[in-house]
Amino acid sequence: MRRTRMIAAIFVLAAVAVGLGGCQRPAAEGEYTLTAPFDYPVKPGSREWEELSVSERKEVCRVEDSVAREMTTQALLRTVVNYPFILEIYCYDTIDMGIEAVRDVYPPLRELLERDDAAKAISDYLATAEDTHCQYVAQRLAERLARQADRPAK
Repeated sequence: MRRTRMIAAIFVLAAVAVGLGGCQRPAAEGEYTLTAPFDYPVKPGSREWEELSVSERKEVCRVEDSVAREMTTQALLRTVVNYPFILEIYCYDTIDMGIEAVRDVYPPLRELLERDDAAKAISDYLATAEDTHCQYVAQRLAERLARQADRPAK
């Protein structure tokens, strides 16, 4: 009888521990620990890049969810606009379809689009950005956020 209670208690404690492990709250803006954009280890145009297959290139450019969640919104934005495969947003019938497709496989874009301050971060970025390609991508993201804000909540 005592052994049965001990085993039951262990299972209850294990279940509580597992349940609490998935209840992490997102960091508030002041709590983000990563202020620099992700530095992609292999860059387009490099010899190493040319030697990789497309799937290998995407793998070396992968940014984990946990890393994206710890980035400030500005760092996330700069990570996204510098993502070597961000131009895939233009490979679909509409820009929204392209953004959704990339968002589904690229955690920093998903995280950026969920941030309450993303529109302000993009606006600030556009005021100072010098790279035309990055400005154009940021502008498309700003337009997407504006359309998203105009939609009624489901």
